[in-house]
Amino acid sequence: MAEKANYIPISHEAYTLVPPRPKEKNCTLARAARAFGFTAIALFSVHMVLSSVNFSHLGRTTGCGGHGRLIHDAKLKLPAYYSLPSGDRIPSVAFGTYTPGTPQDQVGNVVKTALKAGYRHIDGAWVYGNEKEVGRAIKESGVDRKDLWLTSKLWNSFHRPEDVEPALDETLRLLQTSYLDLYLIHW
Repeated sequence: MAEKANYIPISHEAYTLVPPRPKEKNCTLARAARAFGFTAIALFSVHMVLSSVNFSHLGRTTGCGGHGRLIHDAKLKLPAYYSLPSGDRIPSVAFGTYTPGTPQDQVGNVVKTALKAGYRHIDGAWVYGNEKEVGRAIKESGVDRKDLWLTSKLWNSFHRPEDVEPALDETLRLLQTSYLDLYLIHW
């Protein structure tokens, strides 16, 4: 004869991590209340953001000597360059060489076109992976190096003091130049 087990049976639901759901009932009203609450919070948030924005200054500029004039104002002009305390003159507009999606063999043509159009400030970076093509284009353009302002950037992985000079040397080698006018920390 089998002996009676001396234990209290525990239901399987006691071991589940998710609390048991209450018995099904009509929750249409509860769903509607949640949806209304969410919508009310969203609309209140949008209202608070829009009420804090001053739309009267849209279409205006204050940088580069704009002094709040309309952007489409025909009289708005940038200076050709800015004079630095050292006496150097940095062109006010630079041509950026970050060209995602542009095949490497076309980067040089893009840079030569920019130089032909009158750009004299070329802004690049080692991480763009196109300094060799940019340097070759500058050489082939016929524009004297002394008439250009070259900017490049030190990438994040080279910020340790012992890594800066080798990174700069590599950039100079790729650009085929003996100096940069501006070397920035790329962050």
